[in-house]
Amino acid sequence: MAEPGTSHRLLGHSAWNAAAILLSAGSNLLILSVVLSQLGLAAFGIAGLVTACVTPGQAFGSSLARSTARELAHRLAPESREDARRFFAASLLLALGIGGSIAAIPDFGRRAVVTEWQT
Repeated sequence: MAEPGTSHRLLGHSAWNAAAILLSAGSNLLILSVVLSQLGLAAFGIAGLVTACVTPGQAFGSSLARSTARELAHRLAPESREDARRFFAASLLLALGIGGSIAAIPDFGRRAVVTEWQT
């Protein structure tokens, strides 16, 4: 069973979460209008495209780095060094393989668009 008074706290926390979401959305809309007026629509579109292309690589890189650091920290003992080397090699292979494919996708898209545009 729930403790007495927990539903009141849950309701209070939910209200704070809703207020934070509304404040965040409102400030984003306000900032968006200022940025659009300063940059212009074309430059803002290019900035959005660059952000959309870079974000998957950043998300993959940071999650792989955190999990690798956590697992290597578990293998700090001298008797676990061979496990740490294998884990590091697997992480490096994942970073090169998946990270390389993430980096190559925008390049293939750019080549297709440029080829289509030039014809």
